[in-house]
Amino acid sequence: MKLLKIINLTTQTEISKFYNILTAIISEIDESVNLDKSTDAEHFVRTFNRPEIYKKYQSELQKSIQNDVFLDILSDIIVRDGNCIMSRDWFKILIEKEIKLIKERMIFFKTILENKNRDIESKRIRDYRIFLNCTKTAFSNDISIGNEARITSDEWTILFTLKNELDLSSDEYRTLLYLAIGNCELEKHDIDESIKELREGGIGFFKKSRQNIYIPDEIINMLREIKGINLAEKYTRRIVKCLDDRQINKIKKNHGIKEIERYEKIESIIKKGVSVRNILSEEIFDEGIKENEKNNSLIKAVDVANWMLDQINKKRELYHEDIVYQIEEKSGSSK
Repeated sequence: MKLLKIINLTTQTEISKFYNILTAIISEIDESVNLDKSTDAEHFVRTFNRPEIYKKYQSELQKSIQNDVFLDILSDIIVRDGNCIMSRDWFKILIEKEIKLIKERMIFFKTILENKNRDIESKRIRDYRIFLNCTKTAFSNDISIGNEARITSDEWTILFTLKNELDLSSDEYRTLLYLAIGNCELEKHDIDESIKELREGGIGFFKKSRQNIYIPDEIINMLREIKGINLAEKYTRRIVKCLDDRQINKIKKNHGIKEIERYEKIESIIKKGVSVRNILSEEIFDEGIKENEKNNSLIKAVDVANWMLDQINKKRELYHEDIVYQIEEKSGSSK
């Protein structure tokens, strides 16, 4: 659902947080733009879509997500679910499911960090320990000067950079963060607090009378860009399915994936936000491999993909022929 339609559905109170963020950005970029709560909805949206304002809004949204791990979780749920409209109850179910999965992953990661899981490469365990210890230090270093344990904005920026340099997936990043700061932080967020975070972060709108959450298409696209999700899950699935078992197991070992069956490992790779770009450029290859060998391997994967598409198309043709045959049979019998 487009932003324009959502604005027309909601009240001034319900769009107030979004309005406040947008006007603050406009005041920094172009003071000549006049925008108030009575502004025509189409003008409001045109202003939002101005390239310099859109880009600044995205930048501010990215900072908010980097500085708030739970907002990062909520935004992941939204991108993964892909719905522009969610009921309060459905969103609550998704959050509870996500928290349960994070807690299960935390238990699994403890076994990895204690060297009780031999499926994970020692180099990867070292990466996990580096990130975990850096996060623990960032979270607790203020205690020594009498302040409450917290991670500052600058420290979040450094941790996010470290995450990217260590090629941690979204799942690995969050699991290690909560291992460092304690899962008590997860318990602080009930459904109403979560909806409040979405509103104050400028991500969504909540219509109390209908108990519905609205996320504009424009914001979902922003979140996809921020998180580097350039492909929909169905396309990522097609790519990963083309990899052989050895390549999939290599990704599994590199990202703390515990699933055993091939299809489970594929789904886990997708759900945990492992970068497709990294998979195809680095992760499926052994160290020291030559570029021409990489190219040959990718060509084989493309051949497999083309073969799979051919099989799908053949099945579709047979299915359509069968339907036509059944229609003709029924038509003949009715005469």
